[in-house]
Amino acid sequence: MHIFEDATTVAVGGLLGVSNDVVFKHAYPVETKISKSLVAAMQSLEYSRAFMGSRIFSDAFNGNLNVSGGFGLFKKEALIRVNGYDVNSVAEDMDLALRLHRYYVENKIPYNNRYVANAICWTQAPFTLKDLAKQRSRWHRGLI
Repeated sequence: MHIFEDATTVAVGGLLGVSNDVVFKHAYPVETKISKSLVAAMQSLEYSRAFMGSRIFSDAFNGNLNVSGGFGLFKKEALIRVNGYDVNSVAEDMDLALRLHRYYVENKIPYNNRYVANAICWTQAPFTLKDLAKQRSRWHRGLI
């Protein structure tokens, strides 16, 4: 079934993997190894837990509120209803997810965000504690 065949689906997210120390050939990973950076290696584990555990589990009961800014697909009309991304937000993915949620709940419109585990995108994780702290500070400020 095509993921958007369900009329209540407004957003779809996929698996976001940490690409530090992954070797790609023609856009496909051909060699993966644990990062030499402990910070990056721990984030790889964190992303695996979040995207291969929590998101799959949450999808079973329509519990995925956020769709990762690194890899999300949205229905155009849903974005228009909430005026799209806020260019002034420091965590635009969570900001958008919260505005979509508010809109659909306040207007009593059934909706869901779906997760597709076999849709994969890769991202670089911070290598140092300083960079990780900056990233997480930005993510948390976006929730305020």
